[in-house]
Amino acid sequence: MSAKADDIAWLNPQVAFWQAYEPKVKTDLSSCAINFEGKLFLFDPIPLSKDAWQELTASTTPAAIILTNENHQRASLKMCEDLKIPIIAPEGARGELTADEWFSSEDATLACGFEIISLPGFALGETAFYVKQLRTLIVGDALINLPSHGFSMLPAKYCNDARTAKKSLLALRDLDLDLLCMAHGEPLRNPAGKLAAL
Repeated sequence: MSAKADDIAWLNPQVAFWQAYEPKVKTDLSSCAINFEGKLFLFDPIPLSKDAWQELTASTTPAAIILTNENHQRASLKMCEDLKIPIIAPEGARGELTADEWFSSEDATLACGFEIISLPGFALGETAFYVKQLRTLIVGDALINLPSHGFSMLPAKYCNDARTAKKSLLALRDLDLDLLCMAHGEPLRNPAGKLAAL
């Protein structure tokens, strides 16, 4: 992976976002972190510059790396080694990912309290995470917001089963949201209308 972000954007006092272009896959790779109850949780992280990393961790200790699907190992192994924190990943992607802890699609929440929403039909293990207290949703590949596609569902050619994938998105439509972060593209504020239309 050659993508490395030079800076982060604070979407609110508890949610940070960063992204960089990855030539190998010809698209932007996006990551976010949530400062929740005094701990920092990193979602599908790509590398950060030293200055950006110092800014991200200036007041919060990293607690865990959370992966959303089989394709998002990204920089997690290096970060896990450097930070001595666990990688938490979906059981459905076991064999495709290296992780310290696994969660099942049958689980309702992670130990930290984030709600688990399984999204079958996309990549193996595709999972969204809802942080109710922050009205924030983290999605892996199921939804994208890229200049070439706008805000849309992952193109059918990248889904394991596009029909099932489309149906699985119904689980997201009634969530109370202020913020939606994705692994590819810019975050959306007040995304309820766009999610409902999708």
